[in-house]
This record gives sequence, structure tokens and C-alpha cells, in this order.
Amino acid sequence: MSAAIHNPRLLWGLYFLLLVALFATPLSNLSFLLWIITPLLAFTVRNSARREGADDEAQHASWIMGSAGLFLLLVFLLIGGMATASSTLIGADSQQRINEISRAMSQQQLTWKEGFLQLLDVRGVKGMILICAGGLLLTVLWPLQRILQGMVALKMRVVPRRISTGGKLLTLLLAVFLTGVSCLAALGTIR
Repeated sequence: MSAAIHNPRLLWGLYFLLLVALFATPLSNLSFLLWIITPLLAFTVRNSARREGADDEAQHASWIMGSAGLFLLLVFLLIGGMATASSTLIGADSQQRINEISRAMSQQQLTWKEGFLQLLDVRGVKGMILICAGGLLLTVLWPLQRILQGMVALKMRVVPRRISTGGKLLTLLLAVFLTGVSCLAALGTIR
């Protein structure tokens, strides 16, 4: 490791915690707790590293805090965007039809597939699905790429901002691959 990084294991642990938080069940207590605790731990590591003059270690800790902050910001923007789009795209008639389909599905009068196909016929639902899917993809992909970039930079003994263009491209491709595998697993196509 760089002479300025005294405790790389701590940084590896913080990056790992962010990965666990990202792939934990969304909105679970574990995920929420890790998104709050990890940047607080990174804040402590950054301040300690700055006092010791370990600039590279401080920059990695700042990168971890920034990655967690980016994720939380994107989640709040996604929720706000979906609420705004929902009120814009889905009217009262559509909402009533969605409630009817939801009730039929919960009472097992409709299969998941039948209910989904009926939902697609409701005005505004396709737009909401596109907004939700795009927002979720961005909310996972961008922070994941930053986390992987930080891990590659730590392995390469540089700060995340100094990673090569090839390293950035590698982390982006790896993030796209991991996000795709995660989505397929969540949909149940990978068993």
C-alpha cells in the first residue's frame, strides 16, 4: 500500500460494507443501518487520517462518504420523482383500476402475470414502470461503479480520483455486469 495508507484493511472493510448495503434487501433494516453507519465510520477514518497526515487514506475515506451520500441522494430523488410522476401520470380512474387489480392479486383471483398484463393496460402505468426501472438502475449502477472504482484504486495504491481511464471503464463494465446479474436474480431467472 501507499506509504500514506496506514490501515488498508479498514478501508477494505468500509468498501465491503457499502457493497453489502447496496445488495442487501432494499429498505431492510440492515441496508438502512449500513448506509448510515458506514459514512460515519468513514468520517472518523478521514479525520484520523488527516491528523496523521495520511492524505491518500483520507481521500479514500472521503470517497466512501461521497459514494454513500450519492446513493442516499439518488434514493430520495427517485422517491420524489416517482411521487411527482405518479400524481402527474396516473389519474383517479387509473388509480381505482390499479387498486382493483391489486386487490384481485392479493386475494389470488389473478396470477402475478395476469395482474401485470392488466396493469400495463392502465393509463400511465407504462410511464411509471420506465421511470421506476430507469431510476432504480441509476440508483444502483452509479454508486456501485464508485465503490468498485475505490476498491480498484485501493488495490492499485492510488486515490480513486487518480485511477486510469482503463480502470474507470473496467469498474463501469463490472458494475453493469453485477447490476444485470442482481436484477436477473431478483426477477427469479437465476436459480
